[in-house]
Amino acid sequence: MNKNRVAYVLFVAVGIYLAILYDRYPSVIVLWLLVIVPLVSGIFIPFWNHFVVVSASLENTVEQQGEKGTVWITIENKTILPVLQGVCYLTYQHELEERAESIKVPFSINARDREKIKVPFQCEHCGSVTFELKKVRVIDYFGIFAYTKKMNEKLVLAVLPKCEETEDWQETSEDVSQQDAVVDVSMDLYAGNSEEQRDIREYRPGDSLKWIHWKVSSKRQQLMTREFEEEQGEKDILLFSMLYEKGETTDFAWYDKRIRAFAEVSMGKLLLNGPYEVIWFQPKEKQFYTVKVERQEQLYGVWEQMIRAGVGEKPLEYEMELKHYLQSGQKNEIGM
Repeated sequence: MNKNRVAYVLFVAVGIYLAILYDRYPSVIVLWLLVIVPLVSGIFIPFWNHFVVVSASLENTVEQQGEKGTVWITIENKTILPVLQGVCYLTYQHELEERAESIKVPFSINARDREKIKVPFQCEHCGSVTFELKKVRVIDYFGIFAYTKKMNEKLVLAVLPKCEETEDWQETSEDVSQQDAVVDVSMDLYAGNSEEQRDIREYRPGDSLKWIHWKVSSKRQQLMTREFEEEQGEKDILLFSMLYEKGETTDFAWYDKRIRAFAEVSMGKLLLNGPYEVIWFQPKEKQFYTVKVERQEQLYGVWEQMIRAGVGEKPLEYEMELKHYLQSGQKNEIGM
């Protein structure tokens, strides 16, 4: 558009030069046309913009890791202009990323017409991805003047770990059961060593999956966390936390492994042990939620809600609040 503005200034300068040099009626008419027509077009752009309807939508609000997703931008031209052109500014940001990436989506649409523009993307990592339609810029015919309309329309996508068939989950669940047994044995061997119990910690690069921060109630009906043991009676509970200490790595591989491990453990427990409760924490709302899982379809809903809850901080405060939540006997139960 800057090139068009430079060209416009040059044309006007040439028109003024010709009008002065020849002082003829046709040259004056040409000058006025060069000045007035683009100006009139630019003056009416803000009015045209009110008759341009732009919206964004996700083809699916949930995608699997490694799959391709689509954002649809719908543009409707309610003006009488034969052709309306402009640019939509779309951003996307994974919750672990500090900066959002920007995409420019140009459009050109006829009068009284409606068009859907497909914007594909790749779901490389698990987690919550936010898309935002920031603004729409409508440009005049000559590409000289433009008017920007702020949108700030947000869409949130949950990227889940890739789901295998039930037979594959059965094999995975047996492996998970063996891992749980190893953890239980280690707790029995070091029952008198508090330092060893506290070594159940957050995942670090290079650790095996058993160090990922999910805690499963053992056959002794105890729920293990880093700072305390709490008797849970006859309850069978799976607890998951996406909290982390400040300064801890926020590498995508770390994030994918944690979500993947939770998916494997939660599906394995359902197939091997039957119904159980899942508890997770919503960092933004500072609330715990409990779901009774009885079917595989419910687990997919739990995964989605857990991912949409996002990453939070201050695990120690979270664990103390969890202790009060479990001791109080009150539940924030939601259905799936």
